Amino acid sequence: MSILVLNSGSSTIKYNIYTEQLEKIFSGRVDRIGAQDTCLYHKSLDMADEAKQVRFMPDHKTSLDYILNETIPKDIRQQIL
Repeated sequence: MSILVLNSGSSTIKYNIYTEQLEKIFSGRVDRIGAQDTCLYHKSLDMADEAKQVRFMPDHKTSLDYILNETIPKDIRQQIL
């Protein structure tokens, strides 16, 4: 089981994913939602540096769908409650 924690602001989404023992295993954020240069960042425990993408995200729903379906690895995604 994994726990997804979201913090959503007016133009951002920040998220962390934890194990049942509350060890952070994945994190990320989307900045400037609605702008042409929306920035997406994510990092897992095995990554030395944070990955960054710039792409248009028109709204929070599109951003969250992208996070859940494209950014979070499938093995982690399947364990989220």
